[in-house]
Amino acid sequence: ATSPRMVKLEEAVKRGDSEALSVFWKELETNGAPLIEPGPRGGDHVLVTFVWRADSELDNVVLVTGLEDFINIGKNQLGRLGDTNLWYKTYSAHNDIRTVYRFSPNDNLVPLTEEPDMAARIANWRRDPFNTNTFVFPAEVDGIVEKEYIRSVLELPGAPEQVYVAARDGIPKGTLNTYRFSSTVLRNDRLISVYTPPGYDEKRTYPLTVFVDRYAYLSLIPTPTILD
Repeated sequence: ATSPRMVKLEEAVKRGDSEALSVFWKELETNGAPLIEPGPRGGDHVLVTFVWRADSELDNVVLVTGLEDFINIGKNQLGRLGDTNLWYKTYSAHNDIRTVYRFSPNDNLVPLTEEPDMAARIANWRRDPFNTNTFVFPAEVDGIVEKEYIRSVLELPGAPEQVYVAARDGIPKGTLNTYRFSSTVLRNDRLISVYTPPGYDEKRTYPLTVFVDRYAYLSLIPTPTILD
């Protein structure tokens, strides 16, 4: 996809407009990023341009939206605008998207299936400094948060409201109890959390739902709040 704003900026840089790039950076500092423009198809599609400002010489910049991106690492590499410190890539997207992303400057470009040290790879990823909308992705081991990863959030104008993820006043709260389960088959221990609804009565029969990734459904998804 092609961004009209980036085309205009590139034309200005090529004709020697020394102020054009500074004006663009000031726009991002004021309006935030990514850059959102109407799509050529109109309607429910928009153009989304991710931008990285390099503070040193770079060989590449990769947009990271998920680990699966690294199976085909080339598809999300940003391009450099001339000889400037601006790297960018434009996508055509449905305007109801809400997702997270980061940047990997000077990525080693090794496919995920061949990566020997994923922890070091992830340590190089950076949030978008022009985007104040972030999502904290905690790293958890046995219930203890050791390090937090901050991801930037892309939230397009048509993204549906998330009415259940925030705690609200006046809503009765359930109870969350955590137990340690020792497996003789797997020869390890696992933490298991059990949510019971407000007014729980042990003599009653309740529906049961099992979430198979405790970390994700407590740290990434506020499941108890949603159930409340």
